[in-house]
Amino acid sequence: GLHVAVAVITCLLVAVGAGSILELLQFDSAAVLYRGQIWRIATYAFVHAPGALLWFAVEMYMLFIFGREVERFIGRRSYISLYLILLIVPAAVLTIWGLWQRSALAGSPALHFGIFVAFATIYPRVELFLRIMAKWVVLILAAIYTLQLLAYHAWTDLTVVWTSIAAAFIFVELR
Repeated sequence: GLHVAVAVITCLLVAVGAGSILELLQFDSAAVLYRGQIWRIATYAFVHAPGALLWFAVEMYMLFIFGREVERFIGRRSYISLYLILLIVPAAVLTIWGLWQRSALAGSPALHFGIFVAFATIYPRVELFLRIMAKWVVLILAAIYTLQLLAYHAWTDLTVVWTSIAAAFIFVELR
C-alpha cells in the first residue's frame, strides 16, 4: 500500500513541477556518507518513475501474489524482517561501495525480485508461467537480468540484484 501511495504522490509532484523533491529520497552514497542523509538507505525503494507505471503495476501485482505466499509460510514478523533486509542490505552494500565510487539507486524492482526468489526457494516445484517450475523461472529471470546489466555495465544495479537474490535465498534457507 505504501508503494502505491508514494507512486501516486510521485506522479502528482511531477505533474505540478515539484519532482525534484524526489531526489532527496533516492539513494546516493555520497549523500549518505558525507552529508549524513541516512534516510536514503530506506527511502530509495519508494521512488517510482512516473514513466514506468505499467511495470510498477506488474511489480505490485507480483509482490501481492508471491509476497502473500511467503508471508503465509514464514509468518508476518519474519516476512517484515525479510522485506527490511531486502530494503536495507543492498543500500548498505552500495554505501560501502561509495567509499570508492559514488553510487545511486531508486525504485524497488530488485527488492521485489528478492521476494519472488524467496517464494521460489520455499516452493521450487510450483508451476508458474507456461508450466515452468518456480526455481527455473527465477534462474531464467536472474540470468536475463544479469546479462542485461552486464551489457550496460550497470555494476551497481548488478550488485543490488545479486545482493537481493542472495539475501532472500539465505534468509529463507535459515528459516
